[in-house]
Amino acid sequence: MKTITIIKIAAYDPTMSGQYSMYRGYCLSTLQEIQPHIKPVERTVEPKKGTAVLCSTLTRSQETALLLRPRPKPTKLLNEIRFDLGQLLSEREFNAYGSSLVRERFVQAFTEDSLLEQRVEVIRRVRALLGYLSSLEEGDILCVSHSFFMKVLEAYIKTGGELERRSELLANFISTKRHTYPYMEGFDFEL
Repeated sequence: MKTITIIKIAAYDPTMSGQYSMYRGYCLSTLQEIQPHIKPVERTVEPKKGTAVLCSTLTRSQETALLLRPRPKPTKLLNEIRFDLGQLLSEREFNAYGSSLVRERFVQAFTEDSLLEQRVEVIRRVRALLGYLSSLEEGDILCVSHSFFMKVLEAYIKTGGELERRSELLANFISTKRHTYPYMEGFDFEL
């Protein structure tokens, strides 16, 4: 049996030190066209001795993982789901409603299968990640990933895979009223 802990990346600066507005920076980062860096972090999470640390291939995830352990292993399986924030909402809507509306529109787009990364591909990636984690040696494993991918993974696990057939179940896991996860926090599960 393995315990998998998956945590959200550390806070990062989507403006790339003021090069972009917050909205434009988020648009470019959701398209994975820019690689923002994490902000200075005052605390670290100490994994248990012998714990493997995996992270996404995106810069902010790798930088977060380096806070936890030298030489983390990057994998695309933990990357954020590709989507176009600009297709989900306008800058005016973003400035008026913020991340609450982003979460609402993301769930809608996932359910309608209108994200850049098609739902079947996201679910295939979730299953591939679970298979990969199962193949690793026994022990605790710490993963660093991104909000929406983590929520889809959590929903898939907690629904016993039913999310694959009933995409609307994601709405039970993403609240419009609160952030998906605090930075550098997440959830545990066992394999």
